[in-house]
Amino acid sequence: MPFALMSSTTSTVSNAATPALPPVDMARHHLDRVGAAGSLICAAHCALWPFALALIPGLGLSFLASPLFERGFVVFAGVLATLSLLPGWRRHGSPVALMVLLPGLIGVGVGAFSSSGHGGWLHAVLMSFGGMLIGAAHLINLSLLRRRSAMAATDARP
Repeated sequence: MPFALMSSTTSTVSNAATPALPPVDMARHHLDRVGAAGSLICAAHCALWPFALALIPGLGLSFLASPLFERGFVVFAGVLATLSLLPGWRRHGSPVALMVLLPGLIGVGVGAFSSSGHGGWLHAVLMSFGGMLIGAAHLINLSLLRRRSAMAATDARP
């Protein structure tokens, strides 16, 4: 639901005040949205993990309980986050999104690759808060890019 609100707001803003984004910028814009959604889903997954453990075998989704799957997803999410936020930083010039991303990546990295394994409260806390920070970094990046586009459109008016 929040993403639907953002997309309708974005299309209204882009139609009224800013020129259409080139295809490369549109792809980066969508990459940030995918990254934000994935990170927030990951944070919810980690927070609800203790409850999900009881349901996973019955649903045939046992592979989701694998530490290997989790580590692979953490690496994928880290690469996706970095590849989507760095170009945004080059465009808007603000380090805020990267400053929120870094502790998130550290949190999920320590949580996924620590020797304590896949269980325990520390793992759940690190993965939940790390995922929320990564999702927040994507949303901050989208906001900064939107603000930069709006300012550029305002400056371009006669």
